[in-house]
Amino acid sequence: MKKSHQIFVITSVILLFVAIALVVVFYNGTKMLNSHFVRIEVNPKIEFLSGEDGKVESVFAVNEEAEELIIGEEFVGLSMEEAVEKFLDLCLQANYLDFEKDTNAIGLSVSSGFTQEFEGDMYGVCNKFLIDNEILGVIAEKDVDLALFREKKEKKVFSVEKLVLINSILEKTSEYSFDDLNDMSESDLIDVLEDLHEANSQKEYTKEQLANKNKLIDFNRTRLNEHRANITNQSQREFASRYDKFKKSKTKEYEMGFEDKYLQYIKS
Repeated sequence: MKKSHQIFVITSVILLFVAIALVVVFYNGTKMLNSHFVRIEVNPKIEFLSGEDGKVESVFAVNEEAEELIIGEEFVGLSMEEAVEKFLDLCLQANYLDFEKDTNAIGLSVSSGFTQEFEGDMYGVCNKFLIDNEILGVIAEKDVDLALFREKKEKKVFSVEKLVLINSILEKTSEYSFDDLNDMSESDLIDVLEDLHEANSQKEYTKEQLANKNKLIDFNRTRLNEHRANITNQSQREFASRYDKFKKSKTKEYEMGFEDKYLQYIKS
């Protein structure tokens, strides 16, 4: 009888925790998502949305620099890892990432429901790219940005990830108010972003934009090729040590508020 009572108590506790989790999910609008959202900011700013299979389904160039940079490039159908690496490589080719400077910064925003592993994967892609190409740079993850945490608290948003989605929508359309979006689940916010991405997908590029892209890449081509030719196993080992020390000393500066540091970086 005593054993049965213990089983009953344990089962009741488990069911209680499950019920609490479901209530939190229902009322705060967070649940497993069918899509993943990734936003990369390296002066050019871009967003990717993927489906359940992890393949990119839509791309949104957030600013003019990104619009120029992705002319003639195809991202749809790539894995999210491949898309992020390809975009970073374009940034390097166009000198938005400069291997001769230590002011490089990559803003990383990810929304994938309860799945933390995906966010780690995206950080890993960015981190590996910097190491492989011997670029000193900071990867600023938005989910540890103190300025965003303060905004989340002030605006009563459930998570930084949800706030990032809301802010992304608001910069693209005036159709919704902040409160409208905050009442939605993250999954619904992803649906709104999918529609906004789709509406932008047919955008045509000018000959001037194409010429600017080619000019940026051609101007930096020789310099970048020489840099890559000088990368060896020994130089990689030496760089990895420098890179670790650099990250430890610089990352916290960006965690205090990425946008302020990001603006300083762009102007430098």
